Amino acid sequence: MWVRRLMSVSESNLGLPNNQESVNTLFPATISTGSLRLDIALSIGGLPLGEFCEIAGPMTSGKTTLCLHTIAESQKHGGVCAFIDVDHMLDVRYAANCGVNVKQLLVFDPMYAEDALGIVQNLCLSGAVEVIVVDSINSLVPKAEFDPYSSINPKEFVDHLLSHYLQRLTSCVKKFNQLILFTNCIPSGKENIYHNLNRNPSRLALKLHAAVRLGLSFISLIQKNNLSYGEKINVRIIKNKFAPCQDSVELDIMYNNGINAIGEIIEFARDLGVIKREGEFFIYHNQQVGKDQKDLIDLLTQHPSQKKDLELEIRQLVFTNEA
Repeated sequence: MWVRRLMSVSESNLGLPNNQESVNTLFPATISTGSLRLDIALSIGGLPLGEFCEIAGPMTSGKTTLCLHTIAESQKHGGVCAFIDVDHMLDVRYAANCGVNVKQLLVFDPMYAEDALGIVQNLCLSGAVEVIVVDSINSLVPKAEFDPYSSINPKEFVDHLLSHYLQRLTSCVKKFNQLILFTNCIPSGKENIYHNLNRNPSRLALKLHAAVRLGLSFISLIQKNNLSYGEKINVRIIKNKFAPCQDSVELDIMYNNGINAIGEIIEFARDLGVIKREGEFFIYHNQQVGKDQKDLIDLLTQHPSQKKDLELEIRQLVFTNEA
């Protein structure tokens, strides 16, 4: 069976997506990526609902981590999410560390490309799922490839199949306000991932249908005392049809819990003057919140509601000033 787990979802979550209580009140039709820095760089507060998005990059560049954080943000507001594990490499424990409620996550293990895209189509038509992740399109293998007498080109067949499904699902995704995330593994050093377009124009399908395309690349290791505990990743916004593309942003991804979201919030809070330094203490709303960065991190880690309020305040300041 290609279905690994189909966790029970409460009946109250099986309606249409409801994003009225989103953290980003200025752009309710978006879902946060889990990184405040990337949300602000996108200029719309996150990844848009009702659209296809592509996250491309070499192996171990943080593509799956970014998808897991997006799922976690959707689940915070009651969204039902699905993960199509084409690579068969999803680490449930790491997903939980990234904030994903794995008991409410729908996870599928398709064997063939037809199975994977068929699952996406059924989930879209149901209207009950807000975020669908396909990880990754490189592992989509047609059933005919296992036939020794088949003469089709597997790569061209998958390209045409993906193009066909994207065309069919475009209106459905917009109708039910869903987000479909595709990850695309690119060999390092390969600039043009859509080569031979004259012979294979269907390879343009995802590039043209995606509203947002992100390119991830490795920068350096995050080390302390000669021990590596994370990676610094560059995220380049290749395409954004809702706002001018920014050049790039840098994210810190920790090996244990994914994106360093708290560090980003503290950095923006200090830059915008929400948290100020007076003497030996940091001051937030006329209250002392600690002497150093570690105290701020501990405070926001132990009090998620305060972290949420601080992030909301930063978003309101940033997007109000941009408007």
